[in-house]
Amino acid sequence: MRTQIILILTIAALALTGCVYPSNFANDVAHMGDPAYDNCRRNADTYSNYGDRCAKEADPEVKVAKAEQARQEAEQAAEQQRKQEEAWQQVIRKAESHGYKLITNFDDLILDGKKMADSNAKIMLSAFYKKEGENAYLFPTQFDASEETQRRLPILTDDAQRPLREYLLSLMCTESPGGCPVWVGGHMTTCSYLNPLLANYPPKPCLHVEVVIQ
Repeated sequence: MRTQIILILTIAALALTGCVYPSNFANDVAHMGDPAYDNCRRNADTYSNYGDRCAKEADPEVKVAKAEQARQEAEQAAEQQRKQEEAWQQVIRKAESHGYKLITNFDDLILDGKKMADSNAKIMLSAFYKKEGENAYLFPTQFDASEETQRRLPILTDDAQRPLREYLLSLMCTESPGGCPVWVGGHMTTCSYLNPLLANYPPKPCLHVEVVIQ
C-alpha cells in the first residue's frame, strides 16, 4: 500500500511539472526509472515538449547506437594517441641518431648542469621558453615560467636554426606570461649573464641551442 501511494504521488508530481504537453506526462509514466530518460528530463525545460525527445534517449536502439559511437570514438582516440606516440618515438630516434640525449627530468639540468657543461653534453628536451630582460631561459612548466621560479636553465639562441629564432620572436613567445613551448636540441656549455649589474657573476651552465626538434 505504501509503495502504491508513493507511486501515485510521484505520478502526480510528474503530471504537475509536465502537464504543459500531454506527451510529457505519458512518457514520464512510461519511462520513469530509466536512467537515460531521467537524465534527459533533469536537464530539460519542464515547460518544453521534452517527453518525446527524452523517450528517444531511452530507446534501446538509440542506447545501442550511442554505445557503439562511444566505442568508435574511444578506438579513434586510442589510435590517435598511438600515432602520436609513434611520431614522438621517431623524433627521439632521429635526434639520438645525431648524438642528442633526451632529458625527461628538468631538474637533472640544474643538479648535473656543471657536469654536463664540462663534457659538452648534447641534449634535447621539451620546455617553456621565456626571456627576462637580455637573458633567455627554459623552464620545466608554464607555471614556473609565469612565476619566474629558480627552476630554470639559461640558453643561448644566436646560433639556433632560423625557424626557431623566428618563433621565439613571435607574439606567442614575447607576450605570454607563461612563455611559449619549445622542443629543442643543443649542447651544454657555460655562459655569463648579460646584465651589466651581474658582470662579475660566475658563469653558469646553460644550453647552446642548435636545432628545433620536429
